[in-house]
Amino acid sequence: MELRSFAVGGVAIPWRRVRVAPVNVASVFSGPLDGVLGADSLSSFDVDLDLPGHRMFLYEKQTCAGALPAWTQPYAKINAGRSMGGHLFFPVQLDGRRTDAFVDTGSQFTVLSTRAALALGVGAAALARDRVARVRGAAAEQLAAHVHRFAQLEIAAETIRNPEIIVTDVMLSDADLVLGIDFLRPRRIWFSYGSQQIFIMRPT
Repeated sequence: MELRSFAVGGVAIPWRRVRVAPVNVASVFSGPLDGVLGADSLSSFDVDLDLPGHRMFLYEKQTCAGALPAWTQPYAKINAGRSMGGHLFFPVQLDGRRTDAFVDTGSQFTVLSTRAALALGVGAAALARDRVARVRGAAAEQLAAHVHRFAQLEIAAETIRNPEIIVTDVMLSDADLVLGIDFLRPRRIWFSYGSQQIFIMRPT
């Protein structure tokens, strides 16, 4: 359906077409949500997502390669691509092997597709020894999963040691690794959709 008006914090959102469907998001909120903001809406801005501070800022969209966040603190910059689904995807190193990732605030945990895990050298026997978990897919279906401990995950200049990542038969068209709320919660991240860059604030 198309809305007559759509605003966030008093800021008008140019994209007013919305899909009406059951909302299936991570169960980390205090109550049920009425909807989600997707890349179709957020890509009209530069988005400063500050989960540690419980805030989100919308800035005028930057389109040049010299785009910068409005921060005085140091940060790491990631050059990203733009997928057909509107996600900003970027390369990371998982146990020394490259894979593509994107950030999804609707995912409670970081998730890797089983296909990608096998390509990275994680065999079926190793997954069978891992802790079993249950996760929900995009259509609210229950998916069998395993919690696998990798040696390290490298994102820009940051190295995360011994990350535990959900491995399941999730169908991803944009990338093989989804960085969820568990990755986002302690970090402040700036998404520049127009310049196709991501900035991650470094801890002071």
